Amino acid sequence: MAEAGYAGYEAVSSQGIFAPAGTPAAVIRKLNLEIARIIKQPDVRERWTEMGIEHTANTSEEFESWLAIQGEEMGKLIRANNIKP
Repeated sequence: MAEAGYAGYEAVSSQGIFAPAGTPAAVIRKLNLEIARIIKQPDVRERWTEMGIEHTANTSEEFESWLAIQGEEMGKLIRANNIKP
């Protein structure tokens, strides 16, 4: 982002799996465990590394927290620079 004139900010792209509001916690836990198991498989990690993808198997709580932090940071950037859509 520094190259674009916004020093101190990092632009990242991410992928995540989302479930509808009200999905039972047990279902979320099961999905998270299975997705993390797949992400940790050597052939998946190797392929993603070849593609330049960082692979992280976060819990749903960690991902939710990360998203909130990203939203706050981008909100600061937008407000500080009066960025409009």
